Amino acid sequence: MAILSAIYINGTERREYKKSEIDANLYDNYLKGHLYCPTENCNARIVFNSGVPNYLRTWSKDDHIEGCIHEFKRVKGRIGIDTSYFINVELSSKRKKRALKEAFSMYTMTEEERKEDKKKKSRKKTTPTTTGKKTRPSTNIVVNGEGVSEGEASRVGVRGPNLSKRTADTLKEKDEGETRLLLGIIKEVVLDDKGTANIVVIENNTKVHVKFEEAFRANSPNYLGLFHYLQRYISEVNDVVFAGIGEVNILKNNDHYTFSIFYGEDFEVNKMNLLNLSVKYS
Repeated sequence: MAILSAIYINGTERREYKKSEIDANLYDNYLKGHLYCPTENCNARIVFNSGVPNYLRTWSKDDHIEGCIHEFKRVKGRIGIDTSYFINVELSSKRKKRALKEAFSMYTMTEEERKEDKKKKSRKKTTPTTTGKKTRPSTNIVVNGEGVSEGEASRVGVRGPNLSKRTADTLKEKDEGETRLLLGIIKEVVLDDKGTANIVVIENNTKVHVKFEEAFRANSPNYLGLFHYLQRYISEVNDVVFAGIGEVNILKNNDHYTFSIFYGEDFEVNKMNLLNLSVKYS
């Protein structure tokens, strides 16, 4: 059964929220990490996905108590499918690295190279023949540690969807809450007191603020304190290209997009990650 509500529990505060009452802003700034199954005595954690359509689902590592209307069985060696019929798939490090390199190459192509690439792709196109159809759950790409691995998904014939690429000026409302590969030129790097920074990426006068928050600091401690190298690099090199894999959000009050990075390996500048860049200056 689809999950239509969740209980918010934080200290002594407790309240039930219907799915229709939750949006990305409320979830990210207030509810995240504090939502639980609405069934009495069931402590399974609940996650809100703000995609289209949005939905509530069981946290990937939690199970519901026996008799809960949201209970589902996990089959050993297979993926446990929750009642929303979505599987969140974590991209492998190898696939993410390849995607970043390919995106940089695509972004820096000349017009002639773009035309030639388009010709090659059109020659490869063939019309597939449909021989049958299997019912499989829909898949989402996630980068926040709340999905199954690509290897685990592939064992039952499920592959994550292609990673959509966006330049800063082509982000749309439908991208909110989704995993995307962001491209653009770095305009500014503002250091903070937590070892990270706010990176402003721009394309055709449209800005996106790239954030590195608590999850990033927990996942990638060896990247902390290295952002000053990036600040120095953009002062010496013109038109530094940013390519990063993360989650899109809209900052409602300022009406612009933010982009959250969760792992140090998930973004590069001119095909270098921060570790590579720090070596350049050592």
